[in-house]
Formats: sequence, structure tokens, C-alpha cells
Amino acid sequence: MLMGVLMCGAMAGLILAGAGYLVSSKFEGGTEKASPFECGFESMAPSRQSFSLHFFLVSLIFVIFDLELIVFYPLVFRLSGGGEMGGAVGGFGIFFVAVLGGFLWEWSNKMLEWKY
Repeated sequence: MLMGVLMCGAMAGLILAGAGYLVSSKFEGGTEKASPFECGFESMAPSRQSFSLHFFLVSLIFVIFDLELIVFYPLVFRLSGGGEMGGAVGGFGIFFVAVLGGFLWEWSNKMLEWKY
């Protein structure tokens, strides 16, 4: 049974890859067509610009703490309902300690200070 599923998956992958190869158009342009803008003049700056790694880290920290709030949201309903808490508080406690440890580590390494 498992071997049949794997074979069907492999065949579907090969069929889709072959269909994509047959349908795709080949690039037959020169440097003008490969340039990012076709507006009639040469670009004055390179199309790639440096990106601040600090900005990326701050945005990543924001996403992590935003997801933490989503994870804690069900705990509020669990505690307000007055029902059995079971291992919910313990599991959320371990998660909270891990996130708090990461936050304190980031704070001690001064990753949260905006330098620009």
C-alpha cells in the first residue's frame, strides 16, 4: 500500500515536471529584455540594494511575539471557563519561559535597540 502511494506520488511529480518543461517558454531576449526596467534609459543604480540585517531581525522578533499572543489566546478562554486546567497551564508555562528566555537574551545582546 505504501509503495503504491509512493509510486503514484513519484509519477505525478514527474508528469507535472514534464508538463511544466513542455509548456514553459524559453528566454530568447538580449540584455535589454533581461534588464529590470524597459523605460528607455540606463539605470543609475544597481537593481540590488543592501538590506539592513537589524531591520530583518526586529521584524522577525515581532513575528515571534505576535505568534506568541496567538498561542496564548486559547489559554484565556480555558482559564475564564473555570473548567479543568490539566496540563494546559504547564505546557503554556514551558512555552512562556522559553519565549521569555529568548526575549531576555535578545535584550542582553542589545538586539532590540534601534541604531538608525
